Amino acid sequence: MSNDTETTVFTSATYLDNKLFILGGSYNGINITNEFLYLDVSGPFNTKDLLWKDLSNDIIPPHNGAIIVVGCVNNNTLFLYGGNTNNISGSMALVYMFDPINNT
Repeated sequence: MSNDTETTVFTSATYLDNKLFILGGSYNGINITNEFLYLDVSGPFNTKDLLWKDLSNDIIPPHNGAIIVVGCVNNNTLFLYGGNTNNISGSMALVYMFDPINNT
């Protein structure tokens, strides 16, 4: 996870099943990341010491400015659409899916 003193911009965020999901973004407007985190808000939590869970992987390239939405038949799937990448070839799939129940 990023250094707490760095500012992250152009992240993607959504809420599903009592969890706040944060994905991608840029630190200080320069370094693009593929961090994928969630915060469980189903119970009380300390805002000065948030317990983020890290789901980061190498499937989604570092990116910023994407859209993340909840969808599917039971509204239990996250869809990441679009965004900018720092990949030299500029290649990034148009849509990524994530099942938070199975972490896949």
